[in-house]
Amino acid sequence: EGIGTSATMRLLADGVAAEFSNYGIQLPDPTTLEITSAAATALTVTPVGPDLTYNGQEQALFTGVTVTLNGETLSADDYKIVYSLDTGLAEASTVIPTGKDADTYTVYYRVEPDNYEPEESSFNVTIAPAELTITRTLNGTKIYDGNKDLTEGQLTNVRVAGGVSDEQISAEATSSSYAAADAGDRDITIIYTLKAEAGEDLRN
Repeated sequence: EGIGTSATMRLLADGVAAEFSNYGIQLPDPTTLEITSAAATALTVTPVGPDLTYNGQEQALFTGVTVTLNGETLSADDYKIVYSLDTGLAEASTVIPTGKDADTYTVYYRVEPDNYEPEESSFNVTIAPAELTITRTLNGTKIYDGNKDLTEGQLTNVRVAGGVSDEQISAEATSSSYAAADAGDRDITIIYTLKAEAGEDLRN
């Protein structure tokens, strides 16, 4: 039986009253019994879903859950689960929460298995940043001039690939120089500044 209340009834078996007709039989008063929720002593909730990478859209933070109780996997009909991105589950809902920006999200949940006490916990879900690739063209060599700076026209065609969801991101080389001013093979250090043309959040 499920949780709830149940009333006892006062009944005698057939023929008992006639067999004991010399006695007045007093039965116990009716009693109401309550079946309370059992403690979910070994409740495990495992989120199921793919790795997430920023794509400029809202994404479900996971695609489903597996719930086990005392070692037995429950079907979705055996429990209710609500989620929230708020610590106190104040706005908990059966709708799986979503995230857009690259970040680590803490999802709080409460599982309410049939006939067992509900249990609350949380887990973390990460949306990884999208990767940008900067390309450029280095033209020719430099004739010794006593300084480390690249000459005009040596660095061209600076471009950015990997922007998602029509986000326009550009790059500018704010400084570029050789490791030393002396003649010879030298490493070149280039510092780029990224710019979001429409104000996109570059942290993604």
